[in-house]
Amino acid sequence: MYAKHPKLAREFEEKTPKDKKLPMKKAWTFLKESRQTELGEFHPDFPSSYGPMTAISSQPTQRALDSWRKRGGSFDENKAQPYEAFLHEGMRGKPVSNDSLEWEDTGLNSKLFENINVKPFNLEGKIGHWFAPASNYYDWKERMKEIYPEGSDQLNEHYGFNSSEGRAVGIRMPLDASMGQFRDRGYNLEGAEAFIEGDIPPERLVMLSNIDTHRRGKPWPDGLGRRDN
Repeated sequence: MYAKHPKLAREFEEKTPKDKKLPMKKAWTFLKESRQTELGEFHPDFPSSYGPMTAISSQPTQRALDSWRKRGGSFDENKAQPYEAFLHEGMRGKPVSNDSLEWEDTGLNSKLFENINVKPFNLEGKIGHWFAPASNYYDWKERMKEIYPEGSDQLNEHYGFNSSEGRAVGIRMPLDASMGQFRDRGYNLEGAEAFIEGDIPPERLVMLSNIDTHRRGKPWPDGLGRRDN
């Protein structure tokens, strides 16, 4: 408001009662110092100076974290970050869960998977997030057009991936092998997946609409997920 309508802002401040001027001034200061968001942060098809969406991830909401606490679930409160915080904080990298470490160890050493030829991951001590190719989201959109040619109003009833306890988020980042580990299939016939390390700033995130799964779609581009890469 100060930047776009300085005269209006000054008039508003002059009319504000003295006992409310300090909180109002703090609020205006916060707004002026807040970062400028781009349209591309709110939909993958909107323009962004950070390029196209390249990967997607499923993340817990605040309601999910609260529900886990009530059920006595154990997780590091210092590392817990709900989806709702991403817009301002970005995605903070999280340590790999014990379940993921055990599953990777099982997949690597079990005879059940010895003929699948899955590219192994070394996840010990890694901090980041699991992702799938952005093609999964666009393939999903096309499938929904086929299922609901009249429109997608029914999606919230039939597909709960973006439910009250889970949301999908995308990233706008050029993918590179140095970012983490990529493979085109998982041990239990999962689709392409990756563990991308580190934090991701908010301006590179995309808040996605409803999506039923992130386990389908095409391989990673440029051969990132090949076993020999």
